[in-house]
Amino acid sequence: MAADNFEALLEYAFANCPKGEENSWAYNASCSALAEELCTEAGNAAQLLSGGYENILEINGHYGAFTAVLAKKCRRLVTADKSEACRRLIKLRCPEAEVTGDIPDEKFDLIWINGADDALESSPAEMFRSLKNRLTDKGGMIMLLPNGKGSGGYDPIKTAEDIASVSEASAYVQIIYPYPKLKGAMFFFSEKRLPKESELYFDPVLCGKGAVLDGRRFADFFMLMIRREKPESEYIFSKMSFSRKPQFRIRTDIIEEGGKLYAEKTALPESIEHVNRLMRSYNELSGIFSKGIISIDRCEKISEGRVRFDFEEGRELFDIIAEEMVNDEKACEHIYRFAENLKARATKKFHFTEDFYKVFGKGLKCADFYTMPYTDIDLCFDNIIVNGGQAVTDYEFCTDFPVPVDFVIFRSVFYLFRKMQNGSAETEEKVYAHLGIDRHIDAFRRMEYNFQKHITGGSTYFSDVMARCRENDYPPEKALKVLKSIGRKAIK
Repeated sequence: MAADNFEALLEYAFANCPKGEENSWAYNASCSALAEELCTEAGNAAQLLSGGYENILEINGHYGAFTAVLAKKCRRLVTADKSEACRRLIKLRCPEAEVTGDIPDEKFDLIWINGADDALESSPAEMFRSLKNRLTDKGGMIMLLPNGKGSGGYDPIKTAEDIASVSEASAYVQIIYPYPKLKGAMFFFSEKRLPKESELYFDPVLCGKGAVLDGRRFADFFMLMIRREKPESEYIFSKMSFSRKPQFRIRTDIIEEGGKLYAEKTALPESIEHVNRLMRSYNELSGIFSKGIISIDRCEKISEGRVRFDFEEGRELFDIIAEEMVNDEKACEHIYRFAENLKARATKKFHFTEDFYKVFGKGLKCADFYTMPYTDIDLCFDNIIVNGGQAVTDYEFCTDFPVPVDFVIFRSVFYLFRKMQNGSAETEEKVYAHLGIDRHIDAFRRMEYNFQKHITGGSTYFSDVMARCRENDYPPEKALKVLKSIGRKAIK
């Protein structure tokens, strides 16, 4: 791919794409390289930062995929890049950034280094040595480095050890693995929480053709989070739930603090109310499930838009059912007991409301159902940990208007069989019949479709763009012609 052609494509997109339509433009352009720079999810790795920095230095900003996110995390962002073309594009994309060709001789709260495309002029350890005096007393450094796959790149553990060895102080270095790729990453694993084989999938567009399940080489890049001392809490695992309307976008983290694990949900500015609502959901559901085998994982508000849960040790009910599906009768008993527990708490007659229609549409005609006083829509089996009892660990989507308990049960079964590799359509139909909901399946499917649309808004997301690129991945010159023909409309 010729750099001039690609930079011409980027320049046109950065100059003309209306704010909020980046993903639609990338979808129409059908160019994976453009998607990894233009899509709003491209800079997800920078969303790991909590924000509130006074000043950040970004080195090798390249085409600015992370720049716009970093700018929102601090009062002042300085981006240094030796390429005149990159500096021009970064300034076009993120006018609020101070863009320079040289690294300024001053101190920063955070230094963010993009080591892609042979951008480092020296080894990561030497880079750290030369820059550590430009950090404030409590400052930190993040390096994004290509993961060694047998042809170039760096070894994550050795690189971390090299950096620690050149530190005059006791530098704390943590390794984070963005997945499936650095650009547009949805999951962030650590040495304390490497992925299970079932969590990995391989798509030549999303993961890169060199992705393998060998040691830690499942990710194309790794991140080194370098601090002067070990923090009070550290990331173990993070998940970005950004393929949603802005008011529902959150980051979910597993953190370790004081030797104990916690799960945290952190809002973006637009989703603070959504996350704050979890406290009400905890209180309402705890009352409903105060007796019996099902319990609700404790929720604590840390700050506006940030809540913490006790991390429940045990096995997911999903894994137990999937493991026992070789004997479907035994597996199905778990489902039936779970459904009975829910139905026992559905003591009110269901009736339609305007709020119900807004979320689920009008596909459901029958009203002969019962409902719980407050409904957790997402009682899927992978949100339930078995540890003597059954702890509900995620209750992000709840309603205070009536929803048929049979629909909640349907969702649990539906997603169980979508995610299992050893479940059959015949067994799924048998379960629906046993539960007495088989005649409502079509209506429940329409409800689920509308519920997902309510959450996502029917917008275009990074995964949609990359799916299109799997079919036709246009070169930059063709993508540019497409965008110019569409102009400012870019309607999917």
